[in-house]
Amino acid sequence: MDLLSGRNKIFLCLILLICLLAQGSTSQSAAAQTIATASILPASGYLNLIGDNSITLQVYLADVVDMQAFDVTITYDSSKVTLTSWQRGTLLEPFFQMWLEDTPGYFRYAGTKKGQPTFSGSGVLLYVTFEGVAPGISAVTLADVLLVNPAGSRIPVQRQNGELEVGASCSVYGS
Repeated sequence: MDLLSGRNKIFLCLILLICLLAQGSTSQSAAAQTIATASILPASGYLNLIGDNSITLQVYLADVVDMQAFDVTITYDSSKVTLTSWQRGTLLEPFFQMWLEDTPGYFRYAGTKKGQPTFSGSGVLLYVTFEGVAPGISAVTLADVLLVNPAGSRIPVQRQNGELEVGASCSVYGS
């Protein structure tokens, strides 16, 4: 006795084919998706308490695809360095600021681009300027980086942190 009639077999085959095609297109788009990188550049810096005591670092994004908004948190050791100023890059213009928090050891900035097109590519998201406070080493950590596309989905991102060394050195010249 045949459990499935001819029409039911065709219907079942069509359902299976649709499921296989849908699964294949999902795995292809996930495999083709690149992972963006958020980096502190330069990755290391030196601040001299008796001289050049200021450095501007970049929060640099690479290989971003279809970014509409971001939320970035930077942490650092406020007993060694202080964040004296910051400036937004021009990746998302025109821009709407949604969140700003700047307390010792913690900086968080979030916002979105008004309208289209979204941002794809590489460039500077933020400039952050630090000054030395006391000798030692402070990590400059991208504690959280959230990049979002227009559908509200997270864009995969890997983080590369930085480090600042603070010292007190001077040079003596003479004969």
